[in-house]
Amino acid sequence: MKMVYTIAAMLLAGSLAIAADTAGTNNDISEFHQHAMGGQLEITPHLMYDMAKSEVGTASTDITGFRLGSEVEYGVHERFSVGADLSYRSWTADTTPEIKISGLEDVILFGRGSSAMGMGRLAYGLDLGYSLGDHETSGNDVDAQTGGMSLVPYVGYEFMAGPGTLGGQLRYTWLGERTDKNGATETKIEDGSGLGLGAFYEYPVSEGATVGASLRYDMSGNTKTAGVTGTDQRNTLGVSVYAPINAGTNMTVIPRLDWSQQSADNAATAEVGQVSIGAALRIWM
Repeated sequence: MKMVYTIAAMLLAGSLAIAADTAGTNNDISEFHQHAMGGQLEITPHLMYDMAKSEVGTASTDITGFRLGSEVEYGVHERFSVGADLSYRSWTADTTPEIKISGLEDVILFGRGSSAMGMGRLAYGLDLGYSLGDHETSGNDVDAQTGGMSLVPYVGYEFMAGPGTLGGQLRYTWLGERTDKNGATETKIEDGSGLGLGAFYEYPVSEGATVGASLRYDMSGNTKTAGVTGTDQRNTLGVSVYAPINAGTNMTVIPRLDWSQQSADNAATAEVGQVSIGAALRIWM
């Protein structure tokens, strides 16, 4: 794990060293609440490498793998955009035999906007997650899709604080019915919706580079499986460090490091710690 933090620090330092000073950001909103401006098309491929540990009681399982995807977004109004994100996941759990978790994740359709309010800006949006198929388990192969749909509305606010930007966000995650298939057995899973809080600060280190850090706390409720309510409510604490860096007049490189820890009240529910390192490349035109 120490090597991961070292690599992340080297990636961040190297990126800051080559940041272009001649290009401004493509938006006056923070990276945390970023969205495309009116008439602007953005294409953002992204790659993350994940390392997780799942623990139930005294048993633990290490999970490693990557997520590769791309986001396309278009500004339909001066301060509002719509877009879609699709990712492919490939994870391996070090069980005996190994379990493979892979395939396309849910398609995310979204709308994002912002407007001036008081001394800062109001940010808002809605994510619609849609699974292209059921969540299937076949032997040791597990599908990455959820098997259902989700809605995530959010509202946030940000303002200048010293040389940087300080802000927060409130979001609600609604989960629709999901279909889980294991061989010939089909199960319907409901509920599990939750509330999330986030806060961030972004500091400009040069004209073309910013460093940001965010903290989030998510609370999700119990799920209902085949009509029976379980006791698997979870709380997740997460920290992210990211650095949007202009690499030209229409390109931004965004290295990032994420850490999260999911806890549960029920000892039979897995507690999961995860570290992810990666980057995105935003191109706009």
